[in-house]
Amino acid sequence: MVGNEVTGTSESGTSYGGDSSTGDGDGESTVGDGDGDSGDGDGEPGETSPPSAAVLDLNPAQPKLFKFSWAPVLHADYYRLLEKLGPGSEFVQVGEDIYGLEQDLIAPLVFRKEASYSLQACNAAGCSDCVAVHASSVMNDAIGYLKASNTNTEDHYGRSLSLSGDGTVLAVGAYGEDGGSINGNQGSNTMEDAGAVYLYGQDTPWDQPIYLKASTPSALAYFGTAVALSGDGTVLAVGARGESSNATGLNGDEADDSMPESGAVYIFVNVDDSWIQQAYIKSSNTDAGDGFGSALALSIDGKVLAVGAPFENSASRIINNGRDDNNAENAGAVYMFVRSGDDWSEQAYVKAENADVGDQFGVQLSLSDDGERLAVGANREDGSDAGDPGDNSTIDAGAAYLFDRNNGNVWAQTFYLKASYPDDNDWFGLGVSLSGDGATLAVGAQHEDSAASGIGVDQGDNSFNAAGAAYVFSEANGTWPQQAYIKAPNPMPLARFGRALRLSSDGNILAVTAHTETSSGVGIDGASADSGLTDAGAAYVFTRDGLEWAQHTYIKASNTDHGDRYGFGLALAADGSTLAIGADAEDGSAAGLGGDASDNSMQNSGAVYLY
Repeated sequence: MVGNEVTGTSESGTSYGGDSSTGDGDGESTVGDGDGDSGDGDGEPGETSPPSAAVLDLNPAQPKLFKFSWAPVLHADYYRLLEKLGPGSEFVQVGEDIYGLEQDLIAPLVFRKEASYSLQACNAAGCSDCVAVHASSVMNDAIGYLKASNTNTEDHYGRSLSLSGDGTVLAVGAYGEDGGSINGNQGSNTMEDAGAVYLYGQDTPWDQPIYLKASTPSALAYFGTAVALSGDGTVLAVGARGESSNATGLNGDEADDSMPESGAVYIFVNVDDSWIQQAYIKSSNTDAGDGFGSALALSIDGKVLAVGAPFENSASRIINNGRDDNNAENAGAVYMFVRSGDDWSEQAYVKAENADVGDQFGVQLSLSDDGERLAVGANREDGSDAGDPGDNSTIDAGAAYLFDRNNGNVWAQTFYLKASYPDDNDWFGLGVSLSGDGATLAVGAQHEDSAASGIGVDQGDNSFNAAGAAYVFSEANGTWPQQAYIKAPNPMPLARFGRALRLSSDGNILAVTAHTETSSGVGIDGASADSGLTDAGAAYVFTRDGLEWAQHTYIKASNTDHGDRYGFGLALAADGSTLAIGADAEDGSAAGLGGDASDNSMQNSGAVYLY
């Protein structure tokens, strides 16, 4: 089960923290056992029966917060908050016994849509149960609506997202932000599309995030194109695909501006609660238009970094060879870097064994937690058969590749993966995501054309242009069979389901977005029919039980509107307890958390939603 976090305080100010438990630990109780459970406290003399039932109030707050309160009950010595996840489950205690009159609960909204809550009022004689309240009545009001601290037009805040493993640190890229200063005036708009990244943490106010810029900002650098956090949230990599320095390797001349759109990556580390730039990284074969930094992946310890350059032009098909070859336009490449202490170095220059013109190898990346396995998407690769990498008869079908690092720190291609029914222009590989152990891989194909809905359905249909699909592969006995073919439950032409996807660390939760889906639904499990709301966007969560996948939740913004492209950015905590979704073309003018979501006066400023 995806757990809650108890954060409330008692009336006397004592804090009750820690994750909830559904196990057999001390203090757990069930509702409806008839005679009430005996309490743990010391009752007053003469208490011969449980107190009267309380009346429980539930009020939502952003982000993801359920606030419970109740009036004091005569003869009650303490209270217990109980949770029931849905039909067929039992009420179980959340957190510890409560000696005050309120309790806050940070809830994973996606997994609490059917939850109900009750309160027991207890004394030495037992506990009495109150009438349950239901999370569905307040769910959408708890969705976090987050804007930049310096919201402005065309900033595209939310285009890239990353969460720490526990979901408590969030990085948001705004690659169109125009600020020209470093840690200075956020209202300065003197440098077009320089880009910025906003960092939020447990102790960072939502309206005052850490505001990160490149050490040498430049126009059209698109700093924030991609972001990647380490598992503990103390290391951050930021891609700037439009950066134009001619430097190569580590910590070169940032001021040089002679190689347009070659791209760069910046590493920031948290040292004593201050974020400092640790490294400025360029490719070993910097060239104009390569887009180095378009995609990033970081190991859980922050010591292995993969960088995608999908427009790199080498025709080499051998790892670490042919860097200076420019005979295959937009073939793409991936660069592996490792950190020792505070020093970064390039470990490998990675190419596909069937590298070819226009493949865009490196458009999306994912690493296993330990950094030993790499998944690479090449959404415009032309192969039609996973068994024949030399076949180029299916234009822009797309492919995914797996690479492993051996004990000698040598990277090698291990698998070449295709959709079960490759077709022209499907763009299989535009999204890739590995589970923490590297044994499950999800691949998105946003231009796949089947009109089917659900899981394991007809893959041969081509009647819904760019409806999109997702595929799940699972390692078994040294092979990678396709485990599931997943479609949206509400397929629509041009919805582009599969634009972004993320697996939980255990591989049992999959979030998929469709950033141009057109329903007008709002929040959790709202209306899903095609309403003609162009490019509104949607997200979906699927869960795996054993080998079987099932659709769990349909998700929309709390202020769904046309053109917002909700789902362009996506991040998922390791255990699935926090889901962040970016709508980089949302038009609100608010700043910080919980502002006016109905205002549409700041075109393409962008927003992030927290569940």
